[in-house]
Amino acid sequence: STLDLINIQSHTLGRKLLDSPYKIIAGDVNNDESVTALDLIELRKLILGIVDTFKHNESWRFVDSKFKFIDNLDPFPFDETIVDRTLETEKMDNNFVGVKIGDVNGTVDVSAKSFDLDKRSNHDLYYTKSTINSDNGTLIPVFSEDNDLIYGFQFTLEISGANIIGLVPGSVDLGSENYHIGDERQVHVSWHSTEGAVSGPSIPLFYLNVDENSADEIYMSVVEEHIRPEIYVNESWEIRVPELSLMSIADQDNYLLYQNEPNPFQDETIIKVYVPTPQSVKLKIFDASGKVLYAIIQDIEAGEHDFLIQQEDIGTTGLLYYSLVSDSFSETKKMIVIK
Repeated sequence: STLDLINIQSHTLGRKLLDSPYKIIAGDVNNDESVTALDLIELRKLILGIVDTFKHNESWRFVDSKFKFIDNLDPFPFDETIVDRTLETEKMDNNFVGVKIGDVNGTVDVSAKSFDLDKRSNHDLYYTKSTINSDNGTLIPVFSEDNDLIYGFQFTLEISGANIIGLVPGSVDLGSENYHIGDERQVHVSWHSTEGAVSGPSIPLFYLNVDENSADEIYMSVVEEHIRPEIYVNESWEIRVPELSLMSIADQDNYLLYQNEPNPFQDETIIKVYVPTPQSVKLKIFDASGKVLYAIIQDIEAGEHDFLIQQEDIGTTGLLYYSLVSDSFSETKKMIVIK
């Protein structure tokens, strides 16, 4: 699973080493007698369904249980055969240790029974019908209900009412290597980070990029198709079951300051805000020293509103900050202006 990717990368970075020779063997996905980033690439392809077998390795390796490893962090080569030329008596003490390649955290289910998800708590994700137009389609934001730090996830998204073009990063820095479009209505997703990604109701984790359809016709869900749905939160990498639902504007009773789109930007960007009641708000942009570069005060109605910001309005480039302030709310986010 994607949790194995987190464990393997933590090992390659020296942050949390795999603590047994069998885990090292499991992590050597491409069978080159070392655990590197290349193993991450091969394993993710299998998780996403791009391949169904390892190109240079078997699904299982079997180590002679009596084999003595000289170095637990470098167990190669190792014995996978037991030679007995007599066979005069029963040899019931000849045993092998089975190692499932890729499974460094030992969660393989050899009974082939369905996995019991009832033992794990749910993690609520939601999307809104508040879409963003892009150069080649429509972006649908996906949020986390709470503010837990997210270290990874894997699931299959299914959509009706539109065709999937791809995924676009939000607080999660996913790229084309993190998803595989099974068909025009399903996408398999696997992402992880040893640093974690911030989450919360006002911070899109990522966007689903679909062809231009009416947002009212679009519905999304997480389905158990090829990938077991999991999300890993907090520093303990707690495994939860993601559940995706639609949140309409009418359901929202809190303020939202969205990440500006696009970000980084060169000429212009849009800052989207949501307020639950009619009121006066102040939007300001400032640099690291606190110097205000742009500010606007505006009376707005309840609901979502877009503020179009031109680079010439700011007059500088680099890392900046923007904040929304009202009588009962204040929040700040970062933006990047490039030349």
